[in-house]
Amino acid sequence: MGEDDFVVMRDADEVVKIAVANELESIDLNEKEIAEIIAFLNALTDLQSLKGALRIPSSAPGGLPLDQ
Repeated sequence: MGEDDFVVMRDADEVVKIAVANELESIDLNEKEIAEIIAFLNALTDLQSLKGALRIPSSAPGGLPLDQ
């Protein structure tokens, strides 16, 4: 994510519009729960895959060859 992705969050009026548009019920989370959610979301981000380090496998899990 780049710097441009957060521009709207620096605009107080836009932040208020986002909050007003929210239709979800508020829930209280403690610091541990928040940290666990953030850790989960970070686990969904594989920075290595963005570098193209993941290659096409030579075979499928069942041993079948793949077209290269």
